Amino acid sequence: MINIFELFKASFDKYLEGYLKHVYSYQPITDAYKYSISNGGKRLRPCLVYLGAYAVAPRNANYNPEELIVELAIGIELIHSYSLVHDDLPCMDNDELRRGMPTTHKKFGAGMATITGDAMLNGAAELMLSALDNEFYMACPYVKNNYVAQVNATKYILNQSGINGMIGGQCLDIKEHEKDPSKSDLIRMYKLKTSALLKAALVAGALRFEASDEIIKAFESYAENFGILFQIQDDILDLTSTKEVLGKDVNQDKNNNKFTYIDAVGGIENAQKDVLAYADAAKSAIKAIENKINGAEFFYELIDNMIARKN
Repeated sequence: MINIFELFKASFDKYLEGYLKHVYSYQPITDAYKYSISNGGKRLRPCLVYLGAYAVAPRNANYNPEELIVELAIGIELIHSYSLVHDDLPCMDNDELRRGMPTTHKKFGAGMATITGDAMLNGAAELMLSALDNEFYMACPYVKNNYVAQVNATKYILNQSGINGMIGGQCLDIKEHEKDPSKSDLIRMYKLKTSALLKAALVAGALRFEASDEIIKAFESYAENFGILFQIQDDILDLTSTKEVLGKDVNQDKNNNKFTYIDAVGGIENAQKDVLAYADAAKSAIKAIENKINGAEFFYELIDNMIARKN
């Protein structure tokens, strides 16, 4: 099977490189901004934007759907990257490595890292809305109302990133340090902290091509279950992987006396069973609509890849 995610990532990296060439402000924030998003990574969220668009966009040999969603893809990666910059700060997780490289605050200082994250969040909104100025793509004949579709996709991303989405999940994450959370507490946090941004990515790509409510709901269910299994897998890898493979310090949760999903369910074996259960739930959401979208097999492949991942 073709590795469509490698193709998505290669396309995204090309567009990201072009975007970053035009990012310039005062120093050192310009360098910190570029460093924070250029430092590798799986590019999972922009790939989900691509997948959402690919699944619902009309198939036409003379038409390239990725050109309509590139601002959304870069925007959501900027939001994800800003969240990592802030998560790594001494007042948060106090991490020194990210993807095998010094975290932004270790390289540029905590103050500069803080405003770099702020700049990336603002930059995401600016970029996604700037697409409205592109008259060529706002005239795409395969979308009934390009302006409404772009605004709806942008609004969805920003809503899922905010206080009732990712930031709400980060709030719960900080709050949970105060006590040992239950399994349901952790699931609620994962839905917000991790699933919300994955949901934002997949759904935004589909919204840009005016996907039906049925497809949107299925994508939301898929991404929510995907995010939970992704986060549980992160907890497992923190205990079972190495610094070299993971690209960041391991045993961080244990060292910070942080109660994890593994603690809540009584061990790694039970956590692994739950990963498979959430994987099945995600696949079932796509199974219900697989004859109404393109490339349902790629949704299943992505789940399998996430279960097998080592970093």
